[in-house]
Amino acid sequence: MKKIITLAVVTALSSLVAISPANAQESKSSGVSVRAGLFFPSATNASNVGKNWFGFGLEYKLGDLNMGAQKGSNASYSVSIDMFSKGDFRNAPLLLNYISRTENIYYKAGAGVSFLKYPIGGGTESKTDFGYQLAIGYDFNKGNMPYFAEVVWFGSSKSEVNGLALMGGVRF
Repeated sequence: MKKIITLAVVTALSSLVAISPANAQESKSSGVSVRAGLFFPSATNASNVGKNWFGFGLEYKLGDLNMGAQKGSNASYSVSIDMFSKGDFRNAPLLLNYISRTENIYYKAGAGVSFLKYPIGGGTESKTDFGYQLAIGYDFNKGNMPYFAEVVWFGSSKSEVNGLALMGGVRF
């Protein structure tokens, strides 16, 4: 399980390194977003470990979707990985996302796999299961490095690691 998460993070960081030289030669965004924030678990046994958990994530825009969008709006798709953990609980969703934008506001829905860890009996169980997210965000387009804030519901088939996240980040 740890090898899979490590591989995903190394792949994402390698993408950042590969994209950086291209980004220096042109002003177009590389499509990489880095975010961090607080996660508030919805299950009582998880929130007993901590009312809020630190979380972070990476997202890479894969492309734009031309679906007859109205003027001032567009759609795209991305891949993301996030990590939230505290004590014996962990949720690390690896998701394919659909993003719809209208000016500075965006909506996101994603589905994929979650790498879960949670207490069971006297120990812990780790498993890979269905994961998803629903989000609403706002882009602040000031300066050379655009930043954003979003509210995200992270869910999985294991309710103990579901919850709401308040995230902020930057786009490269």
